[in-house]
Amino acid sequence: MIVAALLKSSSLILRRSCGGRQFGCNYNPITTSTAYSSFFSTTTDSKSIDGCMTADDDDECEDEGFGYVPRADASSSTSSKSTSNDPFGPTDQRNKNFSSITTDSKSTDGCMTADDDDECEDEGFGFVPRSDTPSSTSSASSKSKSNNPFGPTNQKNKHFFSTATNSKSVDGCMTADDDDECEDEGFGFVPRTNTSSASASSSIGTSSTCPFGPSHSKNKYQWDDPLLLYSQQLTEEERILQSSVHDFCRSELLPQITKLNRNEATGEESKALLTQLGSMGLLGSTLPTKYGGSGLGYVSYGLIAMEVEAIDSAFRSSMSVQSSLVMYPIYKYGTEKQREKYLPLLATGELIGCFGLTEPNHGSDPSRMETTARMDGDHVVLNGSKNWITNSPIADLVVVWAKRIDIEGKPIRGYLIDRNELGAGDGVLETPKIDGKLSLRAGVTGMIFMDDVRIPIDNEFQDIQGLEGPFSCLNMARYGISWGVLGSAQECMNIALDYTQNRNQFEKPLASNQLIQKKFSDISTEITIAKQSCLQVGRLMENGMASPEQISMIKRNSCGKSLDITRLCRDMLGGNGISDEYHVMRHMMNLEAVNTYEGTHDIHSLILGRAITGLPAF
Repeated sequence: MIVAALLKSSSLILRRSCGGRQFGCNYNPITTSTAYSSFFSTTTDSKSIDGCMTADDDDECEDEGFGYVPRADASSSTSSKSTSNDPFGPTDQRNKNFSSITTDSKSTDGCMTADDDDECEDEGFGFVPRSDTPSSTSSASSKSKSNNPFGPTNQKNKHFFSTATNSKSVDGCMTADDDDECEDEGFGFVPRTNTSSASASSSIGTSSTCPFGPSHSKNKYQWDDPLLLYSQQLTEEERILQSSVHDFCRSELLPQITKLNRNEATGEESKALLTQLGSMGLLGSTLPTKYGGSGLGYVSYGLIAMEVEAIDSAFRSSMSVQSSLVMYPIYKYGTEKQREKYLPLLATGELIGCFGLTEPNHGSDPSRMETTARMDGDHVVLNGSKNWITNSPIADLVVVWAKRIDIEGKPIRGYLIDRNELGAGDGVLETPKIDGKLSLRAGVTGMIFMDDVRIPIDNEFQDIQGLEGPFSCLNMARYGISWGVLGSAQECMNIALDYTQNRNQFEKPLASNQLIQKKFSDISTEITIAKQSCLQVGRLMENGMASPEQISMIKRNSCGKSLDITRLCRDMLGGNGISDEYHVMRHMMNLEAVNTYEGTHDIHSLILGRAITGLPAF
């Protein structure tokens, strides 16, 4: 794949572009070297009585009870760049975001594990916080998978830059970290060479004598990378990837977006987009190369999402659905035969998939879904409808979730409908397009209607029951959204900055006004902080230490802040802000939808509120 080839190349120029600006990225990357080991727990002996599907219900159920068994720690030898197969921990021990527990109760209603999305009130499970294990030097490649995805990666290498003083100030100023009040400090500054992880770990908490740089060369503020995320906190591979995807999006996707949005994309145009993304290795990028993926880490996936959504949210939505909502469940829950059959073709865009969970009457409450599945010999018969389904009109493969009417407790199951294998006697599958959208117009959205659709029982995901399946997929997609919308926000800021610097009113640039500068200060601060939070969650996912509540936090924050930012930017462009030639209002309209789908802003508020208080408000 193109991405894999790029990461092997050492001759590429490292650069990052932002609003037409480019600067060299030849700094040493900073990764993390601290192992995290503190968890919290609660105590309960209650059991579930209401038949909630699984512990990961999206806050619809209140009384699940389930067993929880702690893991034993193992020394990790994987790299901090490795990708965990279970970023939120394995299904039998989910990372928790609130109080921890010490009980041996077991579930009676089918709620499965502690990977509950904090919707229920009486979970019972045993949890013992682990102790740290010694750090060991990592030699694993960036494409390797964690052998202990739920355990901590006990070595995240960090490269810090330090200082050494070989002279003293002559005027009484203490050190070079004076806030530029003194003029004649004499301090030597020597960048430290990279050391092993153990040495880097021991340096944490030490203080540089020149935190703002030496007196003769103070560190300059980089407005387009304020906290040096790109130059200091990404690995070399991640910087190469980000730069390459940036260039691809600008040269291949940007020229077509105005026309696609203005006329609303057709099915053929949407297929062509996915083929383009597949040719670059951007579909299923975190999956192993043996299945057509690129074997990238979750931070890399986030960077890809950000660059694609800087062009348009509809493009990123199509990529997210194909990667996180179709390829991921097949990889995670499908059979080896299904992986080998479908994943390589989905990775190239030769096959297109869609994900059917939302129904006309059930959006934020999918546990009440009405779509049913009944057994008919060695086949399953599906009936029902799904609404607001990205790519459904062009989908060859449909991942759909339905309730098995012959099962009590945890009836929800996932199914693969291969459109190319449906025969004349296999019922009716229809996926009409939804017209008249005012958002995400550069992609196709539709419905799914199933009337006695008959598929082999082998097309049912056998290793997952209840809502844990769809919500594990949604958490992956929500993570990508958290990065992606920041691409839209950054793009709008760059457009507004260029516009206000070059448009004169009252004989001076608009950007010289205090109100405009205050808005840019707010915008830059929110984008910068949001990127840092996404980066941190990505690193936690790569080490199997993330929790669903963290995803809710960054999805809610990124979407809400980015929508506000696009509105501010549109306002700064005045009347021109409503023209699609300036792109800003298109981004604003798109983010109205992104702020709603895959968990609304308010739903994620309640997920966090439940985790903080222990009390559900659903």
